[in-house]
Amino acid sequence: MGRLDEEKKERGFVKYHVHRYFPHLSPKPFHSPGQLHTKTCSDHGPPIRFPFRINNHHPPHCGYPGFDLSCSPNNTATVLDLPNSVKVLVTHIDYKSRLIHIKDPNSCFPQQRQNLNLSTAPFQFADIVYTFCLFSCPLAKPGFSYRVTCLGSDGREMYAEYGDVSVYYAYDPPQMLSCRKTYNLSVLIEAFHQADQLNCSDKLKPICV
Repeated sequence: MGRLDEEKKERGFVKYHVHRYFPHLSPKPFHSPGQLHTKTCSDHGPPIRFPFRINNHHPPHCGYPGFDLSCSPNNTATVLDLPNSVKVLVTHIDYKSRLIHIKDPNSCFPQQRQNLNLSTAPFQFADIVYTFCLFSCPLAKPGFSYRVTCLGSDGREMYAEYGDVSVYYAYDPPQMLSCRKTYNLSVLIEAFHQADQLNCSDKLKPICV
């Protein structure tokens, strides 16, 4: 891998951790002392305050609906629950920029993405979402754009390619004949560096600040 590819991967990994949030309403009405209380799940965890709250640590009025966080069972990580039982770890929150940095607890965002539907969440993907074709191959195939190591199993490797499957069958028939398409996956490119990006849902933008 060349120096430029390494630099792109590093930028993608950093960008991958970044998720954006927006409070649904202006914070001006919320001035009670309880909403100013800051708590953490661990000594090194991100400080949590309005519009977020930690379940069982903050009173319900200290957070906005949909911005509930929880502590891991051993109190070493801060957890954000997304729809369909998708859990991610929050590593940092920039309240001034309204950015939250997250990572997948199992280092396999492409697998999590299969189950994620944000239609009922106050977030949406912030950048362009691409459709990838995922292929299961018996041997290493250097011609693919991405190798998804966390999805490989039983002596087979999983690879991802952009767009139309027919293009890749035409490009290298012998290579593709040894592979089988498994499914399509719509993700940000950063997901292959274990990241995604979210921002305020379109239906909430008129009242986001």
